[in-house]
Formats: sequence, C-alpha cells, structure tokens
Amino acid sequence: MRDGMTDSYFRDPSGTYNVIRKIGEGGGGIVYLAYHRNLKKYVVIKKIKTVSDDLSASRVEVDLLKNLKHPRLPQVLDFLVVDGGIYTVMEYISGRTFKEYLDNGVHFEVQDVKIWARELCETLQYLHRQKPPVIHGDVKPSNIILMKDGHTCLIDFNISAAGAGYGAKVTGYTAGYSSPEQIAAAEYNMKEGDPEKWRSVDERADIYSFGATIYHLLTGRKPVIRSGAIADIRAYRSDIDNIFADIIMRCLAFSPKNRYQSTDRLLYALTHMAEESAEYRRMVRRQRIIYALCILGLIASLATVIAGARWITGDVSREYTVIGGVGTVVFTVLLFLLPGRFKEKRQELLERLE
Repeated sequence: MRDGMTDSYFRDPSGTYNVIRKIGEGGGGIVYLAYHRNLKKYVVIKKIKTVSDDLSASRVEVDLLKNLKHPRLPQVLDFLVVDGGIYTVMEYISGRTFKEYLDNGVHFEVQDVKIWARELCETLQYLHRQKPPVIHGDVKPSNIILMKDGHTCLIDFNISAAGAGYGAKVTGYTAGYSSPEQIAAAEYNMKEGDPEKWRSVDERADIYSFGATIYHLLTGRKPVIRSGAIADIRAYRSDIDNIFADIIMRCLAFSPKNRYQSTDRLLYALTHMAEESAEYRRMVRRQRIIYALCILGLIASLATVIAGARWITGDVSREYTVIGGVGTVVFTVLLFLLPGRFKEKRQELLERLE
C-alpha cells in the first residue's frame, strides 16, 4: 500500500469509488481513474500535497477549489482522508494531453497554438483572480488536455497553492517548465523543516510556465536557460510572427519583474496581436491620413465659399461659391461616412489576421 492506495484498490470505507487503473504518478502521489457509484460517472482520485498537517486547513483549501467553476478546469467533487493521506476527487476529462502529442512528434500550426494559448491564459486568469489567488504551480504539456471538441482543459492544479494568501508555498517543480524562482524556492523548502519559513511564488511563476509550455508546443523542445536566457523561439520556428514570439519570450524572462506582471496583461497582449501587426498599423495610418485630408478639404471648401462671398466679385465670386459649396457638401459627407467604413475595413483585416 502507498498513500492509502494500491495499484488496484482504494481503501474507501464508504464504498463510493471503484478504482479502475492508475493513470499517472508524480511528486504529488499516484493518480487513479475511478468510477463514482453514486454519480455514475468516471472521476480522478489523487493524493494532494499540503504544507500543513492540519486537516481543517486542508479542508479549507479544497473547499476553495470545489467552488471553482470554469469550462477549462475539471470540477473538484470531493475531499477524502484515508489512512492519513489527503485526496481530492475530480471530474475525469476525456482527451489526450499535449505531452502525448509531442511524444508522438506531432507538429502544431501556429494559428492553432495561438487559440490554445488564449484559452490557457484565460484559465490561469480565472485562477489568479480568486481571493486568495490560486497559483497552479505546474503548468506543462502533460497537465493540459486537448479535448475532443478542440478546446483545452488545465488539470492537476496545485492545491497547496490555494488558501496560501497572495503567494503559493512551493512544494516541487518540473524542470524545463518551472520558473527560476520556483526552482530556487523548492530547493530551499526541501531543506527547511519549518513550513512557516518556506518560500513562495506568485502568478508570475505560472506566466513563466505558460511561456515554456507554448514554446515547447511550437518548437518541439523544452526551453533551456543558458547564461541567464533562453534561445529565441524564432531560432527554431521561422513561421512564427514577431509579435507572438515577443509575447512568449517576455513570459520566459529570467527575472519575474521583466515578465508580464499579471495574466490580465498577458491576455490583453494575446488578444490584441493583430492590432500590433505592421499591416494593421499601416491601414490605420492610411485611414488617419485620408481623414485628415478630408478635414483639410472641408476647411479649404469653406474658405473658398467665404472668399467668394466677401472678397471676390462678379462671376468669379459665384464660381468660388459653387465650387466651395460642392466641396463642403462632399467633404462633410465623407467625414460622416468614412469612420464607419474604416471600422469595417479594420474589422475585416483583424478577422483575416486572426
């Protein structure tokens, strides 16, 4: 027996769960697929890490996570204490992890990765906006499932990160995906016997792991820090646009202060990439020039009307008035119609660039 479980049997006194098979194992313990007899659905049972031996404190942490409701997160269903071990029961998500695809040599298109990056960032944003914030602590391809509908689901979030105030005490890390400060904190905490003195990380650690995951999806390799920096993603993927590449590399900055400071800011960057493109900026610049010329044309037309009325006499005066009047009407109509037309054109370009 290990942590209250064996490879085929979960010691559940209530008889609610029928363990089917082991589906994973990591620093947090063994993960099992089970069948919930009462709910008549498949679930995942996992032993959780906790920085506290106080079961009531752990209960608070799990209750916080049970209240999470997001389409890209599995629902936490139950909390169990078996043989001194603390377990969570979560909704089972059908699909394959991105690690499975990467291990099979699957090549992902940049546009697809952009969509998944936005979804993942939205999920992290939801976690980080909780009070207190929930730091996932282990964002990586093996913890992201690509579901049958083409959307993503972030699994295995770090329960010890919940209820820990505005910093998550670190209990482990994953090489290649965890931020430098998370690795340093984990190594320190492994040596420090008093959990009250353990070091913590904030949401910028998740932002680094987000960047590392997207980097791996696009290049087929984990980012490696050499001399305090990671090789630019464009060295391995030539078809990635500069804006998306810059976003990923900023997430991977060695120092937390040089990354996006929140998932709010990161999501804004991810959802406004097209607006930062050179083609879009050229269109906006052309539209502004055209609009400015129309304003000048209106001013010149009005000036022509005034000149014909005040300072010029005879037939020439009438010509000035007519020409100026026509110009005034034309440029007034253009100034009224152009903003809507310009907006349509910008939207068409944004949709094409997306």
